[in-house]
Amino acid sequence: MIRPPGSKGAPGRTDRAWQHSFSSIDQARTIIAAWIERYNTRRPHQALGYRTPRDQYLHLTAQA
Repeated sequence: MIRPPGSKGAPGRTDRAWQHSFSSIDQARTIIAAWIERYNTRRPHQALGYRTPRDQYLHLTAQA
């Protein structure tokens, strides 16, 4: 299996963008933008204490 550059984890674990055939560049932009939004604002990350990247950023900037 070919994995995306910089990917980690078990073989077969890839991001949705690498598994999707886009019909146009506009469709690709829309789907990828939605994925980035979800990743940064709704998906908790174990390495961030189960905060989203957005919540972690807000937490760190509030402490500064």
